[in-house]
Amino acid sequence: MRRGLLIILVGILLLVVTVVAAFGLGLIGGNGVGVTPALPDTGTPGKPQPTPVPLTRQIVIAVQDIPRGFELTWDAVELEEYPVDLIPEDAIPGSREEDQDGNGIPDVIEDMFGRRLRVSVRRFDPILSTMVTDPFGLSGKGSDAALDVPAGRVLVAFPLPSSEENPTTAVAYALRPGDHVDMMISLSLVDLDSEFHTKLPNTNIVLNQLVPEEGGASGSIIEFTTGRVENGPLGLVFNVVPSEFQQRPRPVTQLTVQDMVVVRVGRYPTYPEEIRGIDPQAPPTPTPVPETGGAAGEQPQQEAPPPPPPEPKVVVLAVTPQDALVLSFAQRVNANVDFALRAVGDQALFQTNAVTLQYLIETYNISVPPKLEFGIDSPTDLGVESLFRAP
Repeated sequence: MRRGLLIILVGILLLVVTVVAAFGLGLIGGNGVGVTPALPDTGTPGKPQPTPVPLTRQIVIAVQDIPRGFELTWDAVELEEYPVDLIPEDAIPGSREEDQDGNGIPDVIEDMFGRRLRVSVRRFDPILSTMVTDPFGLSGKGSDAALDVPAGRVLVAFPLPSSEENPTTAVAYALRPGDHVDMMISLSLVDLDSEFHTKLPNTNIVLNQLVPEEGGASGSIIEFTTGRVENGPLGLVFNVVPSEFQQRPRPVTQLTVQDMVVVRVGRYPTYPEEIRGIDPQAPPTPTPVPETGGAAGEQPQQEAPPPPPPEPKVVVLAVTPQDALVLSFAQRVNANVDFALRAVGDQALFQTNAVTLQYLIETYNISVPPKLEFGIDSPTDLGVESLFRAP
């Protein structure tokens, strides 16, 4: 009897523990009925779910490639729906419904007519408020070249001779934008008369008046070149004049302006060329070769190679204002100018000595030949020249 009662108590205890555990796990609801955990509603099997529509707004966009400086017309821009999340900060909003004139052109598009672009815009790109200006607003922005000038420097254009005139021009045309170069100047110095500021030697004119017996006055003019007076033998005095009437200039070469920045090799496009997108230094378009029918087995006519780009006639350099005066002076006096290309990252300044004939002789120990009583004559048919003649 006691044993049976003990079994019943153990069973009741197990039942209570089971019920408490079921409530803790959420398997039994408040009404004692089992509850299945909720699953996300995936809709009817096999039925596609609707795609959420993104928010859009109408903004002004370009409907064609528009170059810088182009005057906007009705067929260049239009309003287009654009995702709100992708609209740039300075985009120009509008609405196709806003048309006060009733001419079918939205007001915001009509306001764009006659304005010009500060920058080039590609097709389907948004037009920003910072890109447009009135027809005269481009003068306030300035040129694109001004954006390339480093602080504290100015741009100077220096002429370049053609490669036929001087193959070493612009370091054999190796200069490219971003290079740093130095300038060497060669001058030819001559002696001048300090009063007349003319090249020596001077020419003298002596007026010799003669009085004839009849009483009339007459005279003669004697013209000669001034040389130097030397005392000769027997008490004679000589006027030694130069055998060459043109003075030989004395050349000198020196390193002058250093660490100039090459901004452009070749000229910039003119304003009409810039509006049309023409680069004056670009290679010209090759002329197409017409296709002609030939006989069987005949080789087809090959397309002519594209012509080379034009040689640059000017190099644009960024220099300090003082160095700009040096370049201008060198150009005015027609000095012989050469450029030296610097290594990448080298911006050191050098102290150099001017090179003259005396500098070469003293620095490189060049011996001046003594004056001898004999010399070497030019080759003759019986001399050295005959040894090198072709048989």
